[in-house]
Amino acid sequence: MYEQLFADDALGNFIKTKQEQLVSEINNYQSELNSDINTLCEQLYEKYRLKIPNLKIDNISIDNHSEVKDGISVTFALPFEGDSTLFKHRPLQFHITSVYGTIVGKGIHLTYTRTDYNHEAMKAELTSDIEKIKELLGWVSKDIALYNEKIKEVARQLIEFRKEKFSKDRQMIESLGFPIKTKKQEPF
Repeated sequence: MYEQLFADDALGNFIKTKQEQLVSEINNYQSELNSDINTLCEQLYEKYRLKIPNLKIDNISIDNHSEVKDGISVTFALPFEGDSTLFKHRPLQFHITSVYGTIVGKGIHLTYTRTDYNHEAMKAELTSDIEKIKELLGWVSKDIALYNEKIKEVARQLIEFRKEKFSKDRQMIESLGFPIKTKKQEPF
């Protein structure tokens, strides 16, 4: 079924959740702390960065068409590359008019029904919705640009802090002078 694009939740909330996931992952690092920090930062960047959808307007096709009472319904498939989930979240800046469609894999399905068989009017509706999507994606791009730019820097700071804390914890335990049981040893 068709859903309103860019309307589920604020993009800022989605970005905050991604940041919390990054922090949680780093806070659970143990053996990973022995790895090269640049390599870790690069891996985290690839995992957590958001890829702004890039519309492939030149590749629009008719996905489906069907007769309806007194007219025709046509579904266009607008392919894209990038994170499909970004079509669900409302950017900080947005306008009240809505675009309805369905995300199917790496495409947006946009459906229009005409009873007057005016193909120019249907093309105009499609063009109008594509322009709205492009505008909204521009605003999404602005919202996530800073997040993407900061991932490596934030990851580096968090990893360095985690390494320092892990080292202090380890030194504290070792300085107590008692043997440390491994997880495989049975309790008394």
